[in-house]
Amino acid sequence: MDSLYFLGILYMCYFILRDVHAIDLMLVGELNVLSIGSHISMAPMNTLSFKSLNLGDMGDPHGIDFDPVDARIYWTDMKKGTITRSRLSGSNKEVLFNNALGAHGITIDKEDRVMYWSEEKRRSIWVANLDGTNRTRIISTGLKEPGDMQLDPVEKRLYWIDESGVHSKIESAKVDGSDRKTLIVNNLDRLWLKNPTGISLDIVERKIYWCDDKLDYIGRANMDGSEPENLFSKSSWFLPNLVYQPESIAVHGDYVYFVELMGFQVNRMPKDGSSRPKKVGKVEKVLFVPYGPLQGPVDIYIHTDFDYCSTSPCKQGGQCKGGKGWYRCNCIPGTGGPFCEKAVPLLHGGMEPNSQKEGGASVGGILGGLLIVALIIIIIAVVCYRRG
Repeated sequence: MDSLYFLGILYMCYFILRDVHAIDLMLVGELNVLSIGSHISMAPMNTLSFKSLNLGDMGDPHGIDFDPVDARIYWTDMKKGTITRSRLSGSNKEVLFNNALGAHGITIDKEDRVMYWSEEKRRSIWVANLDGTNRTRIISTGLKEPGDMQLDPVEKRLYWIDESGVHSKIESAKVDGSDRKTLIVNNLDRLWLKNPTGISLDIVERKIYWCDDKLDYIGRANMDGSEPENLFSKSSWFLPNLVYQPESIAVHGDYVYFVELMGFQVNRMPKDGSSRPKKVGKVEKVLFVPYGPLQGPVDIYIHTDFDYCSTSPCKQGGQCKGGKGWYRCNCIPGTGGPFCEKAVPLLHGGMEPNSQKEGGASVGGILGGLLIVALIIIIIAVVCYRRG
């Protein structure tokens, strides 16, 4: 019996190490359905064969992210009001916060080593170091029910949904909470949002994707909120229930993946909406599953090891900086934009507009000061010469 237990542990370690270091991963948070218990499942993207992770008791794992640097999973629990992290094996489990009231969405800045999350009950958005220190509220006004959120590592902006019926909206702000913008909102011509439940970013093609469980559809727009469109809904192909109560969404490669609370599976479709959603995935749990591999899925997160810098995304001499699943272009003076694709006018002295910090001195200002000092010295020398 001991040898069988030992072999089981070895197999679980092999499964986890294989998936973390060799291939992209899908993580799905699931609610307690059919008395199975709330939990998080994981699957390699090449097989989508799901296994339940041994992460202990959960209430409502509604937000998930993964840090490839330390190989830790982070999740929020709306029911318990907690934010927790752990190894995928279940070891080194830490409850970072037990007073995150109504904690919903969570997203990690893998470069700057911080996490952001939303709290519905406090109607606010927060930031903290990955170990839970330096907790700070960055947005505390104008929110009703802040939900799912994502970080754009390219321009260091947060994107989130605010679930409040016909007054729902999709917003964005810099990571310090400044430069806040409303991107998608309902108007007299079109009902774009009724109860948005998930958001995802395509950081290469610069698109926002979202799902709405009241309108039963998948939406898409540019990163600035322009050109919104109904990518797919249950009526798009004149057939019922092709998209029904989507809870969460994720973009990976050429596809959009989403889960439905009562769908019991992962759905996949081309991100241009060119064909209908297709159910994918299978179960590897030793478990009686009457409907599908997932039980009450409420959140989906996809981790990719893709090296974005290998595609040379930065233009006009910009330098690409990146890691697993993220990248950012460091632009040379005179260029800007996500890919350094834009021309940016320079101020006198070769500085970009607004690039100087308050209280700083420009090159032109320093040279001007030196010239004045030199002129004063010359005048003093001439005066002394004539007196002498």
